[in-house]
Amino acid sequence: MKKEKELLSQALKKIAQYLNFRSHSQKELKQKLSNKFPTTLIEKALNQARQKNWLEDPLELSQKTAERLQEKNKSWGYIQDYLKHKELPLPPYNREKELEKARKLLQKQSFSQKNQLQMKQFLANRSFETDIIDEALEKLTSDK
Repeated sequence: MKKEKELLSQALKKIAQYLNFRSHSQKELKQKLSNKFPTTLIEKALNQARQKNWLEDPLELSQKTAERLQEKNKSWGYIQDYLKHKELPLPPYNREKELEKARKLLQKQSFSQKNQLQMKQFLANRSFETDIIDEALEKLTSDK
């Protein structure tokens, strides 16, 4: 019994260390703790962390994470995959932001003679949707 309380205390301490660095999803915390603690103990520690309001609301965490990734010009497809991997809900899709990111990425790159195929491939490799790619290219060529 004393051993379990000690382990629970250690698990809570670890959770606090991880959360001190940045917000984590419950899945991330489970993965990080699974190397050192048994599953039942991890669940107890996460329950206590929840009761102490240490864990951020999944929707808020999801929105903050999506905003951080959007600032890095990551595509909606990339953001979706990232959030699904963390088992976080998806925030609402914003088509205008997606177009803006695609345009910014195209403007940052120097393509030889503005090769349309290279530009399409560049955005496709970053998980942008075809209609977003086409619209961004159309806007870019009409601005020139």
